[in-house]
Amino acid sequence: MRSGEINIAVRHFCRAVYDHEMLSRWFIASIVALLACALFQTGVLERFELITLDYRFLFKSTKALSGDIVLINMDEDSIKAIGRWPWPRKWHATLIRALHDYHAKAVAFDVLFSEQQAGFDDAALQEALKESGSVFFPQVFELDYADIGQAYRGKGVRQVTKPLPLFSEYLKGIGHINAEPDSDGVFRRIPVAIGFNGETSCHFGILVAASVLGAPPGSVSLNPKKHILTFDLPDGSKRTIWLDRTNQMVVDWQARWGRDFKSYSYIDVIKAYAAAHKGEPAALDLNGFKDKICVIGLTAAGLTDIKPIPIQKLYPAVGVNAMIINDCLLKKFTCPASPVVDLALVFFVSFISTFIMASMRPLKGRFVALALTVLYALIANVLFDRYRYIIVAFYPCVGIVLGLAATHIVMQINEAVEKTLLTDQAIRDGLTGLYNIGYFKAALQIELDRRAADGLNALKLAIIMFDVDNFKRLNDTFGHLAGDTVLREYASIIKSKCRSSDVAARYGGEEMIVMTSGIGAPGAFEIAERIRVAVADRQFRFDNKTCSTTISMGIAEYGGERDVAGLVGKADCALYEAKNSGKDKTVIYKGQVCDTTSARPPKMP
Repeated sequence: MRSGEINIAVRHFCRAVYDHEMLSRWFIASIVALLACALFQTGVLERFELITLDYRFLFKSTKALSGDIVLINMDEDSIKAIGRWPWPRKWHATLIRALHDYHAKAVAFDVLFSEQQAGFDDAALQEALKESGSVFFPQVFELDYADIGQAYRGKGVRQVTKPLPLFSEYLKGIGHINAEPDSDGVFRRIPVAIGFNGETSCHFGILVAASVLGAPPGSVSLNPKKHILTFDLPDGSKRTIWLDRTNQMVVDWQARWGRDFKSYSYIDVIKAYAAAHKGEPAALDLNGFKDKICVIGLTAAGLTDIKPIPIQKLYPAVGVNAMIINDCLLKKFTCPASPVVDLALVFFVSFISTFIMASMRPLKGRFVALALTVLYALIANVLFDRYRYIIVAFYPCVGIVLGLAATHIVMQINEAVEKTLLTDQAIRDGLTGLYNIGYFKAALQIELDRRAADGLNALKLAIIMFDVDNFKRLNDTFGHLAGDTVLREYASIIKSKCRSSDVAARYGGEEMIVMTSGIGAPGAFEIAERIRVAVADRQFRFDNKTCSTTISMGIAEYGGERDVAGLVGKADCALYEAKNSGKDKTVIYKGQVCDTTSARPPKMP
C-alpha cells in the first residue's frame, strides 16, 4: 500500500471516529475492556492484585478467634532446658500424657516424626499415643506446585515423608502440611487435598478441625469441579469450604502472631506436670487445657519454619495450622469469585467507565475516574469484610485508568480531526473536493521560491491546466446539476490519475489545474493524456440520454519564473492553443504568443 493510500485510510478512520460519537464511544470502550481482560488473563499485574487482597485482610473490621485453641511453643527457653534439637521423644511422650490427663480435646504436633530414635524413646512415645488416642501427626509431600490444581489426583506428586509406622497405628489422624507461596513469596492459601499411591491426604489443619467437630472418618470430600471441600457434622449438616480455581483454600487470616491464640512454653507445661505429680505447687494451671485443641510446634529462633503471610512478614508455621483449625471451627471461610465472574467484572467495569468518560472533558474525566476507582475499591472491601467474598480488585481499576487514557487520546484525535476539517473547508473546493485556487497559488509560490533558491540544482516542475470542452452547451441542455455531476466525476478522475505528490485544484468554473513536482513537461504530458483518455471514455446519462464530453489541456514547465502568474499564464496560453486547434488534446507551451482574453472568458480570481 502506498503512503498516500495509508494517509487516506487514516484520515477516513479519524473522520469516522469524529462523525460517529456514539459508535466511537462503544468502540473505544470495547477495546479498553478487552485490553484489561487480556492483562487479567496473562496475570502480568498479579502481584498488585495480591497486594489489594492483603490490604483487605489487614483492614477488615472483625477478627474471629476461637478460645478452644492453644499453642504450645518449642521456644528458646525449652531449648535451653532440654537441649539441642531434635529432642528425645520421651519428652513428647510426657507432654502427651500431661495433656491427656488434663483432658485436652486434641493434640496436634506440627513436627515430623519420620526417623527412628533410641528404642526406649520411640517406645515411650508409642505408649503415650496409644493411651491418648487424640494425637495428630503431619506428613509432607514432595510435589511440583505448577500442577497444584491437579495435586488431589496425584499429578506432580513424587514422594511423601510420613510418620513411622509404629506411631501411625495409634494416631487419631495424619494430614499433610504442604503450602506454597504466591508469586510474591507470601503464603495466602493451602492445598486442601493431595493424592499419592491411590490415597488422598487432607490438610492437617482441616483434618484436626473436622475430627474435633465430630466429622466421621473419611467424610472429608473434595469436589474439584465446583471448587468446594465438605465434611459431615454429627447433626447431619455439612460444612463447606470454598476454594479458588486451583482447589486451594485461601486462609482467612485473623490476627498477627502473639495476638492470636493463647500460648504456653513447652518446658513450662512439662514442669507443671512434674510438679503436679509430686504434689508441689505449679506455676501453670494445667486445668486450662481441658477441652482445648493443643497445637504444638517449633518457635525457637533458627528452628522455626517462618512464613510471610498477608498481615505479617514473619509468622511461624505452627500458627498457620492453628489459623486453619480456627477458620474451620468458626466457619470463617473466604469465598474466592470464580474466574468467569472476575473476568466479567474486569470487562464490565472497564467498559462502563470508559463509555462514561468518553463524553467528558479531561479534568472532569479525571475526577470521574478517581471516583469510580474509589467506589469499586470500597465495594470490593465491603464484600470481603462482610461476606469474605474475594473479587478481583486491581485489574478493574487498571481498566478505569486505561479508559481515562484512551478517552484523552480519542479527544486529541477528535480535536485534530476537527482542525483538519476546518482546514479542509478553508483550502478545498466544496463541489469537487480539489484544493481551491487560493491554496494552489500559495503552494505553487512556495515551490517557485524553493527552485529560485536552488538555482541550477532545482527540481523540475510543471503545471497542467484543464478546461471542459463545450461545458456551456452541456449546462444549457441538461441543467446545472448535470454540469456539477460532470465536474465532480472529472475531479475524481484527475485525483485517480495523478500522483500522491501532485497538487490538483479547481481554478474556476469548469477549469482545473495540477502542479506536478519533480517532472518536466514530458512527464506532465503523460499524466495529462491519461486523464484526457479517461474523460473521453466516461459516459453520462441524463434525462434518459447518454452523453460524453472531452477536455483540452495546456502544459507549462518551470523556466525560472518568480511568480505564479508567469507560469500559469504560459499554461493558459497552451490551453488556448489546444482549444483553438480542435479541442480534446494536450498542448505543451513552447514559447508561443497568444491572446487568451479575446477568445476565452475571464478566469475566476
